[in-house]
Amino acid sequence: MFFETGVQSQSIVARVFDDTGLPVAGLNAAGMPTVKAVRAGAFAAVTIGLVNLASATDAWTEGGLWSYGDGTYRIDLPNSIFASPGRVTIWGEASGKRLDVDTIEVGVLAAIGTAVTAIANSLTAIGVIVAAVKDKTDNLPFEPAAVGSQMDLVADPNAAAIGAIVDAVFAGGSIDGADLQGVLRLIAAAVIGKVSGLPGTSIAQRAIDDSKVRISVVQDANGNVTSVTTDAS
Repeated sequence: MFFETGVQSQSIVARVFDDTGLPVAGLNAAGMPTVKAVRAGAFAAVTIGLVNLASATDAWTEGGLWSYGDGTYRIDLPNSIFASPGRVTIWGEASGKRLDVDTIEVGVLAAIGTAVTAIANSLTAIGVIVAAVKDKTDNLPFEPAAVGSQMDLVADPNAAAIGAIVDAVFAGGSIDGADLQGVLRLIAAAVIGKVSGLPGTSIAQRAIDDSKVRISVVQDANGNVTSVTTDAS
């Protein structure tokens, strides 16, 4: 049983057995074995004087005793038992009557509560530190390179990084108003793609996958180019 240090007006439930282990019912204060209590350590045992209660619902009275039947009893403990923390043992022995009471721990719950609070505060502090570190390390690879080593984009390339670099190169800069990817499409159409309209004044040069006309050229009878329309998308 656990009680906070300094509590007042506390009762316990105890049982009385005979020498064969059977419950002894119906005892009053005079018939009970002498009840004693001692705190662990260098403390003298004290006798708890018992007084009969009129009913199970009577208010706490120091040493108050009530029989619930079947060898089970209410005992109102003195407040002095809970004055300081420690382990309290309560017992009673008489011929054919043995009092059975669980050991009482006084002040343990308060100590546990303090320890739990300290642990919780420590875990909260650790959580704050971990969150701060996580914010700064989320983008690190699972198995980072050793200190001082360089990323190997040849033998062990990072696909995401290479893709981002390629996209940036293709989209970056401008060649006469077109990006590099668009210029390469037009070059491919002019060099490799299908051509239609020859001989004539309207010539179409198609994408290398034949998906669309990339270059439309208009020329005069002398072969001079008078108009060029392109589709680099």
